[in-house]
Amino acid sequence: MLPQISSVSGSTHSFSSTTPAFMGRSPSLLGKTSVTSRASLLPRVRQSKTGPMFGHASHRVFSPLLAGTGTRTKSPLVMGAKLISSMDEFDDSRSGLKIGPVNVGPYFFEMRAGRKEPESEALSDLGQEALVEGTEIIEYESPIRMTTNCVRCPDPNAQGGRGEKKTSIIATLGPKTVETDMLVDMFCSGVNMIRINGAHATPEFIQTAMENTMDASKKACKPIAKIFDSKGPEIRSGQIQQLSESGDIVTDQKLNLVEGDLVDFIIADGSPIKDGVPTVKVIYDKLVDLDRGKMVSIDGEIETTVEDKFHDRVRCRVQVGGEFGEKRHVNLPGTYVDLPSLTDRDRYNIRESVKHGVDFIAHSFVRNADDVNSVRAYLDELSDEGIGSGVKIISKIEDLSGINNLEEIIDVSDGIMVARGDLGVEANLADLPSLQHDIVNLCHRKGVPMIIATEMLESMTNNRKPTRAEVSDVGRSVRDDMADVVMLSGETAKGDFPLETVRMMSSIAKRTEDTIELNARPNVELTSNKEILISQMVDLAANLQGPSSLIVFSRDGLSAQVLSSKRPMDTPIYAFTDNEQVARQMQINWGVQPFVLASDEDITDNEAVEAAKGYLEKRGFVESGENLVMLIKTEVKGEMLDSIRVEIAEDPLAKRLNCTDNGFDKV
Repeated sequence: MLPQISSVSGSTHSFSSTTPAFMGRSPSLLGKTSVTSRASLLPRVRQSKTGPMFGHASHRVFSPLLAGTGTRTKSPLVMGAKLISSMDEFDDSRSGLKIGPVNVGPYFFEMRAGRKEPESEALSDLGQEALVEGTEIIEYESPIRMTTNCVRCPDPNAQGGRGEKKTSIIATLGPKTVETDMLVDMFCSGVNMIRINGAHATPEFIQTAMENTMDASKKACKPIAKIFDSKGPEIRSGQIQQLSESGDIVTDQKLNLVEGDLVDFIIADGSPIKDGVPTVKVIYDKLVDLDRGKMVSIDGEIETTVEDKFHDRVRCRVQVGGEFGEKRHVNLPGTYVDLPSLTDRDRYNIRESVKHGVDFIAHSFVRNADDVNSVRAYLDELSDEGIGSGVKIISKIEDLSGINNLEEIIDVSDGIMVARGDLGVEANLADLPSLQHDIVNLCHRKGVPMIIATEMLESMTNNRKPTRAEVSDVGRSVRDDMADVVMLSGETAKGDFPLETVRMMSSIAKRTEDTIELNARPNVELTSNKEILISQMVDLAANLQGPSSLIVFSRDGLSAQVLSSKRPMDTPIYAFTDNEQVARQMQINWGVQPFVLASDEDITDNEAVEAAKGYLEKRGFVESGENLVMLIKTEVKGEMLDSIRVEIAEDPLAKRLNCTDNGFDKV
């Protein structure tokens, strides 16, 4: 039963909750929470010599003009004007205004304008609509800076607002996709997170990828999460020795195996070839403990079974042949790999990635909660040294140990990846669909975000179009599994058509989301009164008349994660934070559109709420008359409470700017 919502703030329904204030001067919030509704409180308008100023004397209002720039500046604005085409430069000799060339975005038409200056001073990089022939110029300085989703992207699937796709996309970076211009294009086409594969990355590549991602993120005006994928306790092939036709030992060629061949997997350097059988070095001493009949697989493609064993090797018979070289992945299906969760190389690469601003560590071959805790302990060590902080952990489920200990892994992880490549090797391939289903269901129940990965659009590595089966696979992950994130691996790391692949996945995700029933929500276990309160925002928004949006303020992103776990299909989630890393990390949550709201000055919770609400209204994320269901802090009898406030969005032009919408040509 939903609480009755009154039109006055005095009607409340209480729950118990303990949580800190969002930001600014408000005290920490302890104790009860309440649900309130009231009419929107418009800031008072204060006149100045140059036009209207918004807000109380203590509250200077944010302009969307500064979105993504990270600057505080006094800027003249032109409002109530005519829209110029996207790449034209306007030069009005009568008024002396010069604007452009600029890109056209979809929302609120506002543009900084200046008097005629040399060409170098043209405002060509702001990525906002150009407005000219304005009625008034107002000048103000805002203490609040905000970054938001991209306003320059031509792809509607990449835009913010009600039309935003809700499923996030990860793109794995490689030589073809690490450059800034390509990254901007991919971000504007729907990518929300990038991944660096630690199995192949050098320290130089890690640094380049991190720096270019940050640069491209700023250019695209979109927070992008950065993931480093560690190797974990995996086994790789080393040096290969085989006999040439002349009987000489060669070590610089790939090994081509056919069914029925013999191959020795050796554990010691320099072990001689025996009986003419080629050898493959494997860095895992306990390989010789394998029982006869056990499988040794290369990259999940080549399959061999142990036929004999010696003190320094196992001799295997090839069941499924193929060609491979050094540094290929060696699987031991059905065998527990007794290696430490963190290798020395992992530690070095994690340190490098954290140093350069990584947001997530995706740890490979997580077998139990201890594996996750060992990564977290190392991240804590780095934080104590002053190297990064707040990095979250995604646990990759890739073998049967991870399946058997899935619940304890989820309980200590910030996200789960269904890594179907190795999981399909370690387990029976025919069991993969049901294993994916089980992992996804448990993640939903626990409210933990999950990623579906591996070969989602694999054929687009070399082709412009995917197979029908791949399209269906992505669609099922979006519709049936309701995954938070879908991932591209080799398609963008080494593929010939990375941008086309991103656009295809974005299109599939958006079109599939449009077919999901509005009441198709997972059953989520809520573990606190705060989570119960937050989840009721979804039910409330669904039962209010007219369209609604959900707005939360969070320092750690958990409020947005709870909302996301409820999968409000027809209700956008706008999450505001004063932490840029948290904004990026919220990209892992289905349907969440993150914003950074920061200030060099202390601002109160109410000032943050008004700035965020006004921003959404002015940028067109919400429409006039729309219900804004917000999680805020409210003082009741001297006590700060978590509250749900329902306000009605105002017309940003007529109500907030004191001008009419005449002359505005909306895109």
